Amino acid sequence: MSGRYSLDYVREKYGVPVKRGQRVRVSKGRGAEGVVTSGDAQYVRVRLDGEKRSGRYHPLDLDYGDGVAPQDRLDAHNAAIDAWNARLRAAGSGRSQDTTEPEADRG
Repeated sequence: MSGRYSLDYVREKYGVPVKRGQRVRVSKGRGAEGVVTSGDAQYVRVRLDGEKRSGRYHPLDLDYGDGVAPQDRLDAHNAAIDAWNARLRAAGSGRSQDTTEPEADRG
């Protein structure tokens, strides 16, 4: 991973196939389409068609055209977080030997 503020971070954290220059559709709101311009912390910057500036979108609110529905991606991500939290609770002390974050199902 090249840095927290990169698309590498977003790909790793959320298990999405995002790339700079990729066409995406915003699945929430107006369903507009645009082009990925960069990563911004845990967000993806997308310049919507007809706009001059990029906006910030959560990676799980975008449709990447790979056949995986955004809601399915969100459900898999949440299930991985729930499983990780359950392991921590089961450890009793709030921290287990394995505290690495789970990888989201990459579909």
